[in-house]
Amino acid sequence: MDDFIRANLEGQFGALKQTTANHGLHSFFMNLMEKQLISVVMEQTSGNQSQAAQILGINRNTLRKKIEEYEVKLRKKGKGVKPLHS
Repeated sequence: MDDFIRANLEGQFGALKQTTANHGLHSFFMNLMEKQLISVVMEQTSGNQSQAAQILGINRNTLRKKIEEYEVKLRKKGKGVKPLHS
């Protein structure tokens, strides 16, 4: 996975540098990774926030805030995207 990430970062560095010029590359990627991590865990737990928070090692209230902040949607196979609100 390290090689995959590195190769993609190197290939996109110029565009990423311009995109994140005012916000910083580190913040950009940390937010992007966190959003995708939460999204995948929510899918794997079928939207169960308590279970997802436990897997992630964070408080459920923190998870709820991040779901709202990142506008994470629950994706179900063959059923499109469903907003996560509970």
